[in-house]
Amino acid sequence: MNRLVLSAFFFSLYLQGLSAYFYLTGALHIRSSILTGVFQIGSLLIFVGLSIGIRESSRKLKHVQLLDLLLLAFSIAAILDMTVTHLAYQLPDNILIYFITYTFSMLVARCLTLQQLKIVFQISAVLATITAILLYADFLRGTAIAVNNDSRLAVGNSGNPIEAGNVGAYAALMCLFMSLRAKELVSKLALLALMLPGGAVATLSGTRSAVLSIAIGGMFVVGTTLFLQLKGIGSRLRQFSVSTFLYYLLVLLLLITAPMLSSPSSAHSTKGFSIDRALSRVENIPLLSNQGPDASVAKRYELYENTTKAISKNPLWGGRIYSVGFAHNAFLQIAAEFGIFGIVTFVLPTFWVIWRYLQILWIGLQERSTYFNSDQWLVTVFVGLLIIQALFQLLVHADPYRSYFPPCVIGIAIAFSRLGLDKKQPAKFP
Repeated sequence: MNRLVLSAFFFSLYLQGLSAYFYLTGALHIRSSILTGVFQIGSLLIFVGLSIGIRESSRKLKHVQLLDLLLLAFSIAAILDMTVTHLAYQLPDNILIYFITYTFSMLVARCLTLQQLKIVFQISAVLATITAILLYADFLRGTAIAVNNDSRLAVGNSGNPIEAGNVGAYAALMCLFMSLRAKELVSKLALLALMLPGGAVATLSGTRSAVLSIAIGGMFVVGTTLFLQLKGIGSRLRQFSVSTFLYYLLVLLLLITAPMLSSPSSAHSTKGFSIDRALSRVENIPLLSNQGPDASVAKRYELYENTTKAISKNPLWGGRIYSVGFAHNAFLQIAAEFGIFGIVTFVLPTFWVIWRYLQILWIGLQERSTYFNSDQWLVTVFVGLLIIQALFQLLVHADPYRSYFPPCVIGIAIAFSRLGLDKKQPAKFP
């Protein structure tokens, strides 16, 4: 196994191996905070060590631009704030380990090459799908771990239903994407079937952001795929067989109903697990308002209102880290805690990276339909699905200092923006 594959493997372990880690250590009863830290930091350090030996990765790792300096400045400011400020908000003892590790992932992910990203897609998709299948099998056997009054599926003994929801959404989206790219109808249908456990796990975790990311990510990947395949609609449309037409109808049906179809009847229960309560969180998505039936939704509106007030009171300097507690919206929280500095060094760079992605995506969509089968298009859609999932986490519940996935995706998006896939419109990076 060469250095390129090994580096991508260890990066995949960090990106999508945490749920599998929680599952295995929970089954073996050996999980600890120290072991978790070793797993995550070790995966990243091995990735960096291997990437240094890859010429293109090493060059990108050493090349620092203004965008990188802004994100680094935010990271340093937050770490200093943690160490010198007496906080009314009670922080966990290992908050510095959390934040340093996750910030490190954002900065080192910038060195990923096109081939590394392609391999990361493949390995992380397999990791997430296997984990989702194991979690769903545990649920069907009645051995799944539930939290929040037995209403939400969790991964192993982590006690975290959001982690379960995110790995389920990731697995579902990657299987859908691979199904759309497969050439044989049998392979397409098999991959669609593998999408169901991920949808079920996301639903049973009660993580609404995960279910929404499946819906939006699914529409994104199906829409762009059809757009490319139907370019030159006169000849292309004639090539669409009845089986292909029925396949796309099935895909659309699954996007609408997969979470419910892949879960047993709400009348079913497994060792006290309340499927009714888990499904009700997802079924209430169209009713998400402060007048809705879910108390957590009303609480979020209250948090957003309080955070917005805090921003208006001190827009320049902010109230310092965790001065508004846990806002359930990373952008609002950072703006309230660091004011203009936080907006300039984290919020604006994050949205700039997303905007650059959309520019490159648009250029890719102007290519010939054969572009659909290229590595460039595979990586483009893969990064897009990552951004969609990370953005939902940042907007709905991610703690900017303890959520490992969104910062890592920001680094991946930076690496993608520097691959030179937009040669028709040369990139001008800040």
